[in-house]
Amino acid sequence: MTIGLVCASHSPIMMMAARPPAREPEILAAYEARKAAIAAFDPELVIVFGTDHYFGFHLELMPSYCI
Repeated sequence: MTIGLVCASHSPIMMMAARPPAREPEILAAYEARKAAIAAFDPELVIVFGTDHYFGFHLELMPSYCI
């Protein structure tokens, strides 16, 4: 069994800035690189862990299962 781990720091409101940060292109490129790495890995099972974003997203984007 091959296992992979991808972690990405973020904020639920990171794309809502009135003025984008100077390094935004680098940040977005790093996210795209992680996205490509995950697609290349082609996982059969994905486990998402993180904080509860209920106050930012409410129930619209909450995962189906929480552990």
